[in-house]
Amino acid sequence: MAMHFGCLGELEEEKDLIVFDIPQLTVYRNSISSKRYLALVEDDDGNEFLFAEVDKDGLIGLLECRTPLRSLLVNNKFAYLVNWSKEDKNWCVERVLSEDLDDSMLPVADECFESISDSLQNYLLELEGFSEIIMNLANYISYGQKKTYKRLWLSGHSRTRKWMNKSNAKQMVVEKIVNYAYAM
Repeated sequence: MAMHFGCLGELEEEKDLIVFDIPQLTVYRNSISSKRYLALVEDDDGNEFLFAEVDKDGLIGLLECRTPLRSLLVNNKFAYLVNWSKEDKNWCVERVLSEDLDDSMLPVADECFESISDSLQNYLLELEGFSEIIMNLANYISYGQKKTYKRLWLSGHSRTRKWMNKSNAKQMVVEKIVNYAYAM
């Protein structure tokens, strides 16, 4: 369900990244422009947020435990303070310079995710375009290639590069498709 957030437009919740009683860090996506925003809760009731635009590479870096959350929140020129107005019964959005954000509103500098859950791992694969990779790999295997061994690059990261022959590549694709479908 999309919610109207003033100058940010109609945003839909894409993924809760951190949850303690209520979501503490959430990814929202503008349904028209496809821009993504990180929303960090600033109060215990979930009525005040700090929003910052984030790109796909930034999210991938965060989920791969490489990019500190703070840097994603302050690397843009602007951030957005979002408050729920009980009187007006809508979200009030104030655009501020990122450099003017109070230090108490931000996470500790250089603090990264230490590890991520299976749910976030699946979200990471989705961001990396893993479903498209699976289809391309499945087509490669179903049509076959003359060479027995082929270097397959799954996402461009060294952790996913493997040398495979057709039989273990097929097995891997089937496992990945099943795991991906199960996660949906």
